[in-house]
Amino acid sequence: MEELNPNKKLSIVDSEKTFVGFLASLCHEIRTPVSVIQGYSELLKEQMQNLEDRNVAEIIHQNGQQLLTLLTKLSDLADIETGAMVPYVSTCSPDKILHETATFVQSLAAANDVHISATSDPDLPECVQVDKKRLIQILQQVFEQSIRLASLGEVACQVTSTSPGDKQRMLIYNISIPQSVDDYIFIDQQSGFLPSAADSVSMILARKLVERMGGEFQYLSDQLDCIGIRFSVPVEVVQGEKSQVESDSSPQQDSKKSLKQKKDILKHCRILIVEDHLDNQKLLSYICQRAGATTNCVFNGMIAIGELLAANLMQDPYDIILMDIDMPVMDGYETTRRIRETMDVPIIAITAHTMQGDRERCLEIGCNDYLSKPVDRKLLIETITRLFKQKTANCSLKEATTTTASC
Repeated sequence: MEELNPNKKLSIVDSEKTFVGFLASLCHEIRTPVSVIQGYSELLKEQMQNLEDRNVAEIIHQNGQQLLTLLTKLSDLADIETGAMVPYVSTCSPDKILHETATFVQSLAAANDVHISATSDPDLPECVQVDKKRLIQILQQVFEQSIRLASLGEVACQVTSTSPGDKQRMLIYNISIPQSVDDYIFIDQQSGFLPSAADSVSMILARKLVERMGGEFQYLSDQLDCIGIRFSVPVEVVQGEKSQVESDSSPQQDSKKSLKQKKDILKHCRILIVEDHLDNQKLLSYICQRAGATTNCVFNGMIAIGELLAANLMQDPYDIILMDIDMPVMDGYETTRRIRETMDVPIIAITAHTMQGDRERCLEIGCNDYLSKPVDRKLLIETITRLFKQKTANCSLKEATTTTASC
């Protein structure tokens, strides 16, 4: 067989890198308009009185969410291929992660009339060091795909670990999916799995994440009536830190438990929205104004800095800035850096950049918080309210200190 010459090999590698970069950029570009569709469909759903109309809005919203989920998966795949995915190791409970993930996919299981069982080995360590976010992501992908393949209505997952007593271990997850004989004949004999499932974006992402973490991923078909998935991830056992294990719930999940939003909760709050997408401007303005805030919108960072300086000169400063990151003329990163040279106004990054490390970068340059598009409305208002209250309290403290010093 003829071997490719070195120049041709380099050309193929460069082409692959170019395509992966294009894919990541495309996902980002698509995410912005889809986020707008999601935001407005949710508003329509709330305002429509007719049940049939609300159902139509709900269908639009659900399909938009599926598209956003797919975009996130493609972005993660691009991250893996370019080597941009950096592990963020933290302490967590493998037993808790398994059961919380099983609970998370319960609604999908119920919709497909599937029963999920999740069990942990008695010798499983209580606390380990691992990339928790990616482990949860792998489990979600595998669970969701398994639910869709469960023709007999059952998915079982068990987690065990190697070498009890060792500090360095492998967590081993076995997912079994009972199959009818009619379904089994369609299984690919080479991969041991249904071809369409093995090639799905979810399973490709799960496999690549496992391999990226240093583990192994394989499909199983040991019996005529069952198929399955087995994957392993390396962990480091942590002793005596059970009380310090981080909560696996996200701020977005916590926000859904909050009380009903008050209509004028942001009364007297003046917000500058820095966003180059007109429909996003309108959406963010509408959400903030419904909560009682006053808003003003600009299309890029250069205009934003001029607007902030003018507002300060007029002694009518802004209380909060909602900052898009990807903008023409001056992007959100540079704008935030310049603002931080002279002002301490709270800045919330609101962006379609959702790759690992984007949040950390935004906080590092001076943003007070970070929200990804599509924005969770409750979380947005809660974040603005929290920062507005902090700013008001700090201003009151400064005034009190100044008054005391002058006496």
